Amino acid sequence: MFPACFTFGAMFCSLIAVVATLVGGLQIIYLIAGLRALAGFKQDTVPEIPENPAVSVIICARNEAHNLALRLPAILAQSYPQFEVLVADDGSEDATPAVLAGLQQRFLNLRFRKIDAAEKPFPGKKGALQVAVAEAAHDILLFTDADCLPASPYWIGEMTAALSKEKEIVVGYGPYEKTSGFLNLFIRAETLWSFSQVKAFFRFGVVYMAVGRNLCVRKSTFLRASRHPIWNKTLSGDDDMLMRICATKQNTAILGRAETKMASPAKDTWKSYRHQKQRHFSTGKYYRWPVKMLLAGLSGSHTLSWLLLPFVIFCFLKSPTLLVQAALGIFGLRTLLFYAVFYRQSRREKDPFPVWAPLVFDVALALYPIFFAPYIFWKNKDQWK
Repeated sequence: MFPACFTFGAMFCSLIAVVATLVGGLQIIYLIAGLRALAGFKQDTVPEIPENPAVSVIICARNEAHNLALRLPAILAQSYPQFEVLVADDGSEDATPAVLAGLQQRFLNLRFRKIDAAEKPFPGKKGALQVAVAEAAHDILLFTDADCLPASPYWIGEMTAALSKEKEIVVGYGPYEKTSGFLNLFIRAETLWSFSQVKAFFRFGVVYMAVGRNLCVRKSTFLRASRHPIWNKTLSGDDDMLMRICATKQNTAILGRAETKMASPAKDTWKSYRHQKQRHFSTGKYYRWPVKMLLAGLSGSHTLSWLLLPFVIFCFLKSPTLLVQAALGIFGLRTLLFYAVFYRQSRREKDPFPVWAPLVFDVALALYPIFFAPYIFWKNKDQWK
């Protein structure tokens, strides 16, 4: 009886070690590829179109009087020769119209438009956005949100300079502002990590997402996306759907310079953050299959690495075979690589974190898909954002 149990225990430990080694090896491949991509990431900044083309900055707002009064002046005062700011007031019930009217007296480049539900071709923010795009005065569109603040007065110039005869989509970085608390740290870290994935995937020819609060496109590109059959599959996700329909490695530029950042406040409660991610995941189901498989492999191997760790440690204590030791060593290596990728991206974006943050975020990110996976299949809710 004892030898049988011993044999079963040894087999169990060997199986765990093999699985952990394979999963850890996959994580190492992903992380090394990401590290190489970030190390060699370059962005083309030489404009090939007429200098300083006219730009329409488009903002959809609903009950955003406070944010518009506080943050819109920084966009209206951008150091750029010819641009308009078009605010689509989508049925606001607060002081938004009064705030916009007051700002319009100070800034002649501000236009705003009250949008009724009946004139929108689609419910929610996406419908308001389509009305605003149709009324934009210029061919180059720069999208952001009412609660966003540009990092510099050269945001418009830097974003549009990346356009060229070939480039018709420019993706900028949209970090969240730093406050206290673990939720803020996690949201900032998750945003930083997501952008590092976008840049790494882009380096290998895979383009799949953007953030609508910092996105520049040609009007013809947006209109082409809005006429696609899958455009109206979701009530939100105009940014990701546009990338899904129109973006390629050849016609897209990814920017991460300080002047191109567009920061916004992070959610301050877990409930509001959960609702935000629910909307994001509802669009993610429409990514192309190769992208979904790559993301699933990256996220799944990450989660499995941490879930298997207690079993690997147990096996090490019971039967520290060479295979078990190798599995433990591979986990240690992937953890160091994760730290290296996170630290490099943090340095690149000049977004510092505490020394302990990457390790804590590593663990939290492993639990992330377990908590949010149901929302990938959740029915899209009829809500504005």
